[in-house]
Amino acid sequence: MAQHVEIDTLRDVQPWAPHQAYSFPKVGIANRPSLAERINKDIALDLLEVDIDTLKGPLFEQVWGDAGGSLPRLSTLAWTVAQPLAYVLSIGFSGESCGAYCEGFSIHCNYDLRTGERLQFDSLFTHVGFVAVNDLVEKRWSMVVEREIALLEDTLRKHGRSAEEREELTASLNLYKTCLAERSGVRPYVEDFDMLRNELWLRVARCSAHVERDADTLGSVVMALPYADIARYMRPEALALIR
Repeated sequence: MAQHVEIDTLRDVQPWAPHQAYSFPKVGIANRPSLAERINKDIALDLLEVDIDTLKGPLFEQVWGDAGGSLPRLSTLAWTVAQPLAYVLSIGFSGESCGAYCEGFSIHCNYDLRTGERLQFDSLFTHVGFVAVNDLVEKRWSMVVEREIALLEDTLRKHGRSAEEREELTASLNLYKTCLAERSGVRPYVEDFDMLRNELWLRVARCSAHVERDADTLGSVVMALPYADIARYMRPEALALIR
């Protein structure tokens, strides 16, 4: 039987301008409170950088800046919660994080509702299976980038492009050629994944650093791996989650 999960919403408002409203999920599991506490502690440490067991001040004190005008670490934060499988809880976070610069982000935190443990991409597979899945992901990612390179090269061969357009196209082409060469034979940079009902969704990190972002028209590469194709590579405890 599925684990019954309830979600409360914790809210607070930044005490100074612009008085940004923040909210955060609180997981509740009536028959397994310790399991819910483990999940709540993990997401608070990861997203808000606070230990809820020892917290004395506001929940968002580490991320909303201060009255002196320091930049909020999270200028915006939104979240969704889903239970795609009987014993998998998926909490998705998105927003804008700020450090030297501000940039949008989105991540999924997947939890095993039998133990409260956060699932990691590599923890789903056997050692041999992880190698095989990484090889599959790397090949699919490479095909996407190679198609983009071919498209850019074809576009550059055509007449009628301005010098500025050719410069932009060349910058993108060089970015992807360098990225493809650097990542060849390297484990793919899976930056996010989500366990859906019938497939494993994942996102491979983009090629560009922040300063190259304008040249990176391709961005992150998203792909789906049906469980029917990868079940043979999964650990028994992970395989039990999708059955």
